[in-house]
Amino acid sequence: MNQVNEQAHKRAKGKVDLAAAIALLRSHSLESLFLQALGWQRSPKISTAHYQAVQQAIQAASQEDQLFCQPIAYRDNVTVWQVSLSEKTLLTTALRQQIYEAIALSDSLSGSLSGSVPLVIFVDAAKTRSLWCQSPSETALYVSSQPTAIWEYRLRRLSGEGSAPIQKALFPTVQRDRPAAHQHISESDTFESDIFESDIFESLLQQLCEGTSGISNISHRQEYSIVTMQRLILMQAVQQRGWLAGDTWRLQSLYGQSLQRGENLFFQTYLQPLYQSLSMPALERPLALQSQMGTVPFLGHLFDTHRLEQQYEAIAISDQPFEEILGWLSEQSSDDRLNPWMSSDLSYWLERYWAQQARPKSEYVGTPELAWELSDRTLDTLLLSRIYPQQNSLTTLNDYLFNADARLCHLLIQEILPDLRLVDPACGSGSLLVALHQRLTDIFSILTGYSQQTQADQLRIWRSGLTESANETDPDLLQTIQKRILRSTLHGVEILVGATETTRWQLLLSMVSTSKHKRQIEPLADLSFNVMTGNSLIGFLTVDEAYFDRINTAGSGDIFQGNLLQPLAADGYQTVLADKNLALEHYKSRNQALAEARNIPAYAMAALLREDILRLNAKAQRKLDTLLLNHMSQQLGIQYKAMQLTDKPQRQPLTLEDIDVLQPFHWGYHFSTIIQQGGFDGIVCAPPWGAFKPTAAEFFQRFQDLAEDKEMAATDLKTSKQALAKGDPEVAQAWLFYQNQYAYVTDYFYRSEQYAHQNPIVDGKSVRNQLTRERLFVERCSTLLAAHGISVVVLPSKLATEAKAQTLLNYLQKNTAYEEIESMNVKSSEGISQEVAIAILQAPYKVLNYHLQ
Repeated sequence: MNQVNEQAHKRAKGKVDLAAAIALLRSHSLESLFLQALGWQRSPKISTAHYQAVQQAIQAASQEDQLFCQPIAYRDNVTVWQVSLSEKTLLTTALRQQIYEAIALSDSLSGSLSGSVPLVIFVDAAKTRSLWCQSPSETALYVSSQPTAIWEYRLRRLSGEGSAPIQKALFPTVQRDRPAAHQHISESDTFESDIFESDIFESLLQQLCEGTSGISNISHRQEYSIVTMQRLILMQAVQQRGWLAGDTWRLQSLYGQSLQRGENLFFQTYLQPLYQSLSMPALERPLALQSQMGTVPFLGHLFDTHRLEQQYEAIAISDQPFEEILGWLSEQSSDDRLNPWMSSDLSYWLERYWAQQARPKSEYVGTPELAWELSDRTLDTLLLSRIYPQQNSLTTLNDYLFNADARLCHLLIQEILPDLRLVDPACGSGSLLVALHQRLTDIFSILTGYSQQTQADQLRIWRSGLTESANETDPDLLQTIQKRILRSTLHGVEILVGATETTRWQLLLSMVSTSKHKRQIEPLADLSFNVMTGNSLIGFLTVDEAYFDRINTAGSGDIFQGNLLQPLAADGYQTVLADKNLALEHYKSRNQALAEARNIPAYAMAALLREDILRLNAKAQRKLDTLLLNHMSQQLGIQYKAMQLTDKPQRQPLTLEDIDVLQPFHWGYHFSTIIQQGGFDGIVCAPPWGAFKPTAAEFFQRFQDLAEDKEMAATDLKTSKQALAKGDPEVAQAWLFYQNQYAYVTDYFYRSEQYAHQNPIVDGKSVRNQLTRERLFVERCSTLLAAHGISVVVLPSKLATEAKAQTLLNYLQKNTAYEEIESMNVKSSEGISQEVAIAILQAPYKVLNYHLQ
């Protein structure tokens, strides 16, 4: 009785007894799980006719009479149905969907359950696995011996903890609750709720920006504000676990101490020393710092001196924004709303923020539902094509895994997943990579559950390699899985350095959020060489070693001699590449043996390796940019056209500075091993849309200081030569400089073989077309794709409906298995749902990678 009362007390406070819930889940005592642990009600009594109708529909679909189902719980218009399978039942996708739809139809016609949404749970005869279906297409698989962290969050959402709708509790979604003062806003308008919450988040960032001094550039102040916010959110996640001096309110306590000492002391006197403490191993922290900050984990690079802190040495932030933010953090943390496994709110807010930073008045904002849709479509298709190349395209991976045997697990664990390489070439704030990371973690968790149940030696050996303990409750197991995914599988490229940092941060926050002991995050993984900054559309896919080795990097003035590159006795490409790859391998693996051989701590060895990699990358980037300069100038005949207000453009030779402005990303160097092996297995991309041309909105985003100084907005700028000549000369020169960059990049896209299919062919000749960003990314993705790989790209409309895209469409249809489907999981910047196209490219063989001849 006391145990029941304790569970009821926890439910009354909105907290589920996870230990009891997990025990019931493992034994598949589902009725007890929902009624006792999760606080659901008994399902309303249904009529005999209703029950018989459901049972008959199930037996008709399965062609057997040993499948039984019953409603076991009800809450918030959701009815849980348990379908118990017989030993001979093979649960296929078609059978599962037929049963789900039969139950849904029957419920809709029933008096007691009319209007309810079914949550159908299929349980195998041995009660070792179950497939949970919240819709015909949305499923989650549980295997009794798997790590439970992901399911703990699902059970918490099913218990009503947080504010996600019960109907969508199997996966993190954008939640809908608002502060009490705003409850009068209609609950029916869910996107206005999203906008409202996003506005709060952006308002806090704006307060941080306005409270920051010591950074003269507006864009840099905004960027430092998001860095500060991300650090605070991560520290909040760490302190929730009691790892900041044992105080779950440590940040708030330090803020209170600062107020007692005086005004505007929190950032400099408390927050910066806390950064320093978190960035250093305990053995290296000064005693005074240890005494002030207490025992905190060693998190490493995220709290090292940031590049903006190196550039601006006198940064200060007033107290006022911290008072608002710390209160907001406490409120959000009360239902774990900033936890990416519990809710997608934070990911959506960051997606919206960076979409506006990258492209003011952005055409669309991807939703969490879009991220899950792209992730599932990519991974399901990719993995199933490797398991069973002739599989039905309607089959889902979870249905396949529900029926998994030791052979299938071995195939996935030791042959398919270890070699999987995925990339988002326009990763923005990282929402798609986070979705891929969570889905892969879920898949690996399921497979570890099977490996625990089976007696197959190879699977047991694999599992023992994940952790020293063979116990499925070992807390390090899930962390090891996630580290391997982040270290080997996921990659991303983004042109905005701040957004790149946000992507890395979101992936690391996912790891922190599932950690049980602080040793699991000491230090946090460095994803700098997996998620990188650069322009995905410009740069070499493969590198001509002979040209690289002949480049003189001593001075750009002596690079060319006629049309030849001057030779220089310097490190050859293979030498630089081999040194970089070796250092990178040791760095990612945190090679303890190497550190011991050099008699230095592992963290110090890692720091040395990182510096070596950065030095080699800088050397290679300089040479590759020089090579690109030669390619554009000498082989493509591109010149810099300096626009004039009153005269014709002045043509000038391109310089290395012009190339540097473009931020080229050289795929063939940075991801050399992957490119040499044929490319990426999976590409997921929600690129920017729209015509590739200068716009007033983007101009003022790049020149914010000028806009503020001149008190101008995008609507005030007239870009005709006559209007510019009559206006402010400083604004006119800035616009011409901005416009000039588009001119030579546009020439590159028109002339480069890498984008040979952007223009229509008329009378056998290529005719210049208006370039669009999304079509450029589609062609880039096709050349990055490995044989038998899959690329999924979000487009504003189907290429088949665009006359100007026919050359590209013909190329894709000839070289890939190409299809286009529709989706509604996108919203405009005004918050209106809009239909978009998803382009799916499957490469039956390698698409040609273009490179210098």
